[in-house]
Amino acid sequence: PRPLLIAYARYLEIDLETHRNLSWLVLEALVAPLPVGWSEHTVAPGKKNGGAVYFYHQPSARSDWVHPFEQLHRETYKHIIRSETDALRHAIETTALPTETELGQWTQHV
Repeated sequence: PRPLLIAYARYLEIDLETHRNLSWLVLEALVAPLPVGWSEHTVAPGKKNGGAVYFYHQPSARSDWVHPFEQLHRETYKHIIRSETDALRHAIETTALPTETELGQWTQHV
């Protein structure tokens, strides 16, 4: 459902207002399978944090409140945004110089 996607995007700090084309990344994060050795559990109702989901890594006996791939999805978002920004900056820089040169030549004739 769309509200869940939007809520999870906010949680991951992914701006879907600006980057609607990245909703696939949020969906991927929502349905990401667990890596080998990890399992998902829910805290029993009535206990502290009852109903909360946590993840358990059997080989290391470690548990965590966040999905093991959550940081990967956050970093992927940052990488995509950085790449888009770099590409835009390059396009502006490569267009600006010829435009300035052409404008300078044009103003010499005025």
